[in-house]
Amino acid sequence: MQSLKSYTALRCNTILGHSGAFWQDESYDHVVRDDDELLRIIHYVEQNPVKAMLAKTAEEWQWSSATERVRSGTVIGQPLVKKDRKE
Repeated sequence: MQSLKSYTALRCNTILGHSGAFWQDESYDHVVRDDDELLRIIHYVEQNPVKAMLAKTAEEWQWSSATERVRSGTVIGQPLVKKDRKE
Protein backbone atom coordinates (compact mmCIF):
# COMPACT_ATOMS: atom_id res chain seq x y z
CA MET A 1 0.00 0.00 0.00
CA GLN A 2 2.85 2.36 0.82
CA SER A 3 4.38 1.89 -2.63
CA LEU A 4 1.05 2.55 -4.37
CA LYS A 5 0.34 5.63 -2.27
CA SER A 6 3.84 6.99 -2.84
CA TYR A 7 3.66 6.55 -6.61
CA THR A 8 0.15 7.96 -7.00
CA ALA A 9 0.87 10.90 -4.68
CA LEU A 10 3.88 11.89 -6.78
CA ARG A 11 1.88 11.62 -10.03
CA CYS A 12 -1.15 13.48 -8.66
CA ASN A 13 0.95 16.26 -7.16
CA THR A 14 2.81 16.63 -10.47
CA ILE A 15 -0.44 16.86 -12.43
CA LEU A 16 -2.02 19.28 -9.94
CA GLY A 17 1.16 21.33 -9.47
CA HIS A 18 1.20 20.60 -5.74
CA SER A 19 3.78 19.18 -3.37
CA GLY A 20 3.77 17.48 0.01
CA ALA A 21 1.34 15.04 1.60
CA PHE A 22 -1.45 13.79 -0.66
CA TRP A 23 -2.97 10.76 1.10
CA GLN A 24 -4.09 10.17 4.67
CA ASP A 25 -1.67 8.16 6.81
CA GLU A 26 -4.04 5.33 7.74
CA SER A 27 -5.44 2.49 5.71
CA TYR A 28 -7.83 0.07 7.34
CA ASP A 29 -10.33 -2.63 6.50
CA HIS A 30 -14.00 -2.13 7.23
CA VAL A 31 -16.80 -4.69 7.13
CA VAL A 32 -19.92 -3.40 5.36
CA ARG A 33 -22.73 -4.61 7.58
CA ASP A 34 -25.84 -3.95 5.47
CA ASP A 35 -27.19 -2.42 2.25
CA ASP A 36 -27.77 0.99 3.83
CA GLU A 37 -24.14 1.20 4.89
CA LEU A 38 -22.99 0.09 1.44
CA LEU A 39 -25.04 2.87 -0.19
CA ARG A 40 -23.65 5.43 2.27
CA ILE A 41 -20.06 4.36 1.49
CA ILE A 42 -20.65 4.41 -2.28
CA HIS A 43 -22.12 7.92 -2.01
CA TYR A 44 -19.21 9.09 0.15
CA VAL A 45 -16.60 7.74 -2.29
CA GLU A 46 -18.38 9.06 -5.37
CA GLN A 47 -18.70 12.53 -3.83
CA ASN A 48 -14.97 12.86 -3.03
CA PRO A 49 -14.05 14.48 -6.40
CA VAL A 50 -17.02 16.83 -6.02
CA LYS A 51 -15.91 17.90 -2.53
CA ALA A 52 -12.38 18.40 -3.87
CA MET A 53 -13.86 20.58 -6.65
CA LEU A 54 -12.45 18.33 -9.36
CA ALA A 55 -15.93 17.87 -10.86
CA LYS A 56 -19.33 19.49 -10.48
CA THR A 57 -21.06 16.11 -10.14
CA ALA A 58 -19.83 12.60 -9.39
CA GLU A 59 -20.88 11.50 -12.86
CA GLU A 60 -18.57 14.10 -14.46
CA TRP A 61 -15.47 12.51 -12.84
CA GLN A 62 -14.31 10.05 -15.51
CA TRP A 63 -12.75 7.63 -12.99
CA SER A 64 -15.84 7.47 -10.80
CA SER A 65 -18.07 4.45 -10.45
CA ALA A 66 -20.91 6.97 -10.84
CA THR A 67 -19.83 7.59 -14.44
CA GLU A 68 -19.85 3.88 -15.28
CA ARG A 69 -23.09 3.32 -13.35
CA VAL A 70 -24.92 6.00 -15.34
CA ARG A 71 -23.39 4.83 -18.64
CA SER A 72 -24.42 1.22 -18.04
CA GLY A 73 -27.77 1.95 -16.40
CA THR A 74 -26.75 0.08 -13.25
CA VAL A 75 -28.68 0.82 -10.07
CA ILE A 76 -26.52 2.23 -7.26
CA GLY A 77 -25.34 -0.56 -4.96
CA GLN A 78 -25.43 -3.19 -7.69
CA PRO A 79 -22.19 -4.61 -9.12
CA LEU A 80 -20.79 -2.80 -12.14
CA VAL A 81 -20.34 -5.24 -15.01
CA LYS A 82 -19.10 -4.14 -18.38
CA LYS A 83 -21.69 -5.14 -20.97
CA ASP A 84 -19.10 -5.64 -23.72
CA ARG A 85 -17.16 -8.11 -21.57
CA LYS A 86 -16.73 -11.58 -23.04
CA GLU A 87 -17.15 -14.49 -20.65
